[in-house]
Amino acid sequence: LNAITAFVSADNIPFQLWSVDALIKIFPDTPPEKSDLIEIKCAHNEYQSAQFAITAQKQLKEVKIEIENLIHESGYKFPNENITWNFVGYVPLKKNTYYTPDYEFVRKAPADFPDPLIEDRSIIIDAGKTQPIWLNIYVPEDSPSGKYNGNVLVKTSDGERSINLSLNVYPFS
Repeated sequence: LNAITAFVSADNIPFQLWSVDALIKIFPDTPPEKSDLIEIKCAHNEYQSAQFAITAQKQLKEVKIEIENLIHESGYKFPNENITWNFVGYVPLKKNTYYTPDYEFVRKAPADFPDPLIEDRSIIIDAGKTQPIWLNIYVPEDSPSGKYNGNVLVKTSDGERSINLSLNVYPFS
């Protein structure tokens, strides 16, 4: 039983959702963390990215993502067309760059490294694997400042779960 399966099995669910800083690389064998809130902080007229991951206990088919409405504390609905998402793909790397000190490696090759944002709207996630999802958000100039709350819904052949999404829009551009 690997660390990913043990963590997910503990909750007796087919998959775990968890958020992670956008600067962290998520590999297929990265174990989940206990973080259930995607937080984005952004000024008006700014783009910002965030990342969350799905860790599968069993093979998941027809994995799809839906962004539910982000609602401002005043009731204003954030325009969904300003939120995009992509599954993160992997690039196989056979060798590391020569003469690079070990402390500079995120991971040593050979390995599959997360990099491309793929356009597929539905994927399969194999059992025991972790799949990152990249979010991009643009805050229009006319959006009210303050807190927005909503959810990201993950639908699979084995059910659906959601993770909380919070957007804090600063009162400047």
